[in-house]
Amino acid sequence: DLAVDDGGNIYLVGKNAGIVNFGGDSLGGGGTEGFVASFDPNGIHRFSFAIGGNEVAPVGVGINPVTRDVVVGGHFRESLEVLGQPRSGIEADIFLFAISAKQL
Repeated sequence: DLAVDDGGNIYLVGKNAGIVNFGGDSLGGGGTEGFVASFDPNGIHRFSFAIGGNEVAPVGVGINPVTRDVVVGGHFRESLEVLGQPRSGIEADIFLFAISAKQL
C-alpha cells in the first residue's frame, strides 16, 4: 500500500521474501517479512524498517495529518516484531500500530 502526506513524502508498506534495500540498511533475509519505507518528494530514502515474524503481511498505511505519525495495519501468524518490540498472537491475528514521527 502507499500513502502520501501533505508535504509530498511517500510511505510504502508491503512484504518481501529475501533481502531488499530501499536506500538505507538492507532488510530481510529470513523468509517472508513486512517492511515500511519512506521517501521524500524527490524519491530520496528517508527511513525503512522491517516488520519481522511469521507470515507478516502489512496491508495498509496511513499518515495522521496532525501528528504525521505513520499508522500501519495488517495480519500475521503467531509472532510479530516491530522496531525491536516482539508481540505474540494467536494462530492468525491482525496488527495495527502507529510510529511517532519523532521516532523516525
